Amino acid sequence: MAEDLLHFLRDCEWATEFWWGCDVEFRCVSAQSFREWLAWVINSMPKQRVEQFIMFVWHIWKSRNELLFDKIHCSKIHCSTGLAKQRALDLLGEYQGADTKSTTGGQRNMVKWKVPDVDTIKVNFEPALDLDGGRIGIGVIARNNSGDIVLVKAGLAYARGDAERAEAMAALEAVQVARAHGVWQRIVFEGDAQTIVRALEGELQRRGDIQLYIDDVISLCSSFNWCKFNFCYRNCNEAAHRIAKWALASDCERMWVDEGPSWLQNVVISDLSN
Repeated sequence: MAEDLLHFLRDCEWATEFWWGCDVEFRCVSAQSFREWLAWVINSMPKQRVEQFIMFVWHIWKSRNELLFDKIHCSKIHCSTGLAKQRALDLLGEYQGADTKSTTGGQRNMVKWKVPDVDTIKVNFEPALDLDGGRIGIGVIARNNSGDIVLVKAGLAYARGDAERAEAMAALEAVQVARAHGVWQRIVFEGDAQTIVRALEGELQRRGDIQLYIDDVISLCSSFNWCKFNFCYRNCNEAAHRIAKWALASDCERMWVDEGPSWLQNVVISDLSN
């Protein structure tokens, strides 16, 4: 018998583990269809809880598809200990932050890229996804306290993955580039994926395959005298984004040392002018 949507999202073994590790009150065992279940949630819970429910359902759907199509397994321990719940809430928080309007949005747009402190290198990183082609472009740009380019790296990976995995791969590429350069000992790594930055700072635990990248990054960082990870808004990360998009469009990898490509100069100048 084919699995129906209600069983898929509420009653299968994996979903049951998720709801027990998350919020049992959402389960509503009396509902006979997903439509009935959703109506019950909307009619009986405040808006904040409805948003959480929708994110939890999306997380179950996404994780099951990852298991079926990409063979990425989310363990029962991950579900029952609440890690899956925390990841879903983190994503909801990022969405709500990105969707904030009026004065908050205006203030966020006013935040610009800043030069690092003296004797410190700032390394911005960003991925770009080609979901159809199974490619991930990675942009890395390192600048000194004058805002001058020290190094630019356009990376390319042939791998399928979601945005979070791509962000973790970009962070790893940034640290590998910095480590290979050798002479940088005080480094600020900056990215616009808040959950990844918080995980790199030790504040969050991600799902298994993402955490492997996080652990590799943390291990490599032990070779620096000093480093930290900063979260930045998207408009502060435009240079790295342009590099990642170039890597996809060119379908190749390339590195520039001491100066960047001509097509990046307007972004670098704009960063310094703010």
